[in-house]
Amino acid sequence: MKPGRRWWWIFGVCAAVVAAALGGITVISLRLERAELQARAESQHRESVRLALWNMDFWLSPFLAREAGRTYYEYQPYYPESRAFTSLLNAIESGDVLTQSPLLEFRSALFPLHFQLDAAGSLTSPQIPTGNLRDLAEATCSLVTPPVLDEKGRLLERVRTLFAGHDVRAQLAAAEVRIAALLGEDQAAAPAAEAPLAADVQQDLAWRAQNTAIAQKAVEYAAESGEPRVGGAVRTGPLLPFWCAGELLFLRRVKTPEQEFLQGFLADWPALRAALLGQARTLLPDAALEPAAADADSGYLLTTVPARLLAPCPPARMPLVTPSRAALGLSWLAAFFALGAVACALRASIAFGERRSRFASGVTHELRTPLTTFRMYSEMLAEGMVPDEARRQEYLRTLQTEAERLSRLVENVLAYSRAEQGRAPIQPRRITLAELLERALPQLQQRAQQSGMQLSVAQQPAEVVADPDAVGQILFNLVDNACKYANGSSQRRIELQAAARDGAVEIRVRDYGPGISAAAAKRLFTPFERGDRRPGDTIAGIGLGLALSRDLARAMGGNLRLDPTTDGAVFTLTIPRAG
Repeated sequence: MKPGRRWWWIFGVCAAVVAAALGGITVISLRLERAELQARAESQHRESVRLALWNMDFWLSPFLAREAGRTYYEYQPYYPESRAFTSLLNAIESGDVLTQSPLLEFRSALFPLHFQLDAAGSLTSPQIPTGNLRDLAEATCSLVTPPVLDEKGRLLERVRTLFAGHDVRAQLAAAEVRIAALLGEDQAAAPAAEAPLAADVQQDLAWRAQNTAIAQKAVEYAAESGEPRVGGAVRTGPLLPFWCAGELLFLRRVKTPEQEFLQGFLADWPALRAALLGQARTLLPDAALEPAAADADSGYLLTTVPARLLAPCPPARMPLVTPSRAALGLSWLAAFFALGAVACALRASIAFGERRSRFASGVTHELRTPLTTFRMYSEMLAEGMVPDEARRQEYLRTLQTEAERLSRLVENVLAYSRAEQGRAPIQPRRITLAELLERALPQLQQRAQQSGMQLSVAQQPAEVVADPDAVGQILFNLVDNACKYANGSSQRRIELQAAARDGAVEIRVRDYGPGISAAAAKRLFTPFERGDRRPGDTIAGIGLGLALSRDLARAMGGNLRLDPTTDGAVFTLTIPRAG
């Protein structure tokens, strides 16, 4: 495996480890954030539910307290007055004066019917008088009309049907036992061996018990505030709600010295439910109420009505930007830029190493051949091994050629080094195009003749701003490459054309060799990169000529490019025209 590829594998593994670690941290952080937001949403939801339950109970409690505060004799259409006196302050016998019950003309959309069940099982309603009392009510009460009485009668029959199919006395007794246990002091402390409840459950149970106790105390106070005006001692039990065949009833037990009654009223559950939900609409717009067993101990229960509040907790809304997400985003961004910087540094380091290796290999190869020639020919000439004068002159010309080649090689390396460091010795000046080419042509003609090539020149009159030495070096490199790579072509000529175009002068150097492939053209101006190499290729060079030439051209304000062509290769040197 190449060293560069090995380093890229190491970098890839390290980058994968960093990405995996950061990804794991991201997943864990997002999960924790989501759990925290959900817990916060659930806590806020529980608080909203408690407030909604309190609002509903608070709204309904005055109605129930008023009903619980009614004296037992108000459940008759007319009841006798005790302690009545004439205008002469003479006492009136009990039973001689009848008073209209407030319930006779009572109208409520929530509690449409009041009723009373005596020990004999007779079911009556103070809102439905019978016999002469009905005639009296219709004559004296504007709200007591036959249609109203018929409607109340249908409701009473519905209650009668409920009582016929259910033992309401047993249900009321069980409810009284439960409320007594809830209000009893022996329920305040749990056994030590009992497992502790969750904090929110304890708080909810305590809140419910407190509300129940407060409501019941208010009911008892209201019931005791009215003194019975007929009969002796009367015991009134708590007003308790319970469900009977889907109907909501409120009942209480009343004991007089003579007998025992069950008194209460029928609630219109759809209307009551809508009114209760109206108290919680601002807190829980999507809440609902459903009947619950009287002894239910789970869920969100009302204390005034055996009903459960249904309000599922909505999923927590995940904001688009949070502190943790911002921190994670910055971490990913920092990691991305850090890995990118490391990748760029690694690429530059590997490229520098490869360039240094190619440079050392190319320079070593280019120096070995002329040095070997120098050593061999100089030894032969020094030891007199070449007696023939013609051959001696040939050897001397060879030594001169190799010396020029070494000189150009060293000059190219030094010039490229200075250009890389920004110290290229460029001194542009105004000069005519003819004078510029005249200074460079002798060396170009000589190089073409050495390779058996013909150099043709065509130019237009123009004046440029350029460094003659730099232009000469660029043109020599282009002609030298043409001589190397087009030496085997059938058309052994090199064309040099100079013309002024759009504020600049273009000098084109064209040969008719094998041309340059698209793959080689992409790296043609890269230092230490050479053109297409073929098997058995012995063309000398280290791949610095074109890179150096482009740097020199750009240092003068021009450029060097490869133009597309179908035959050979065309390089165009652009230099600024004198304005």
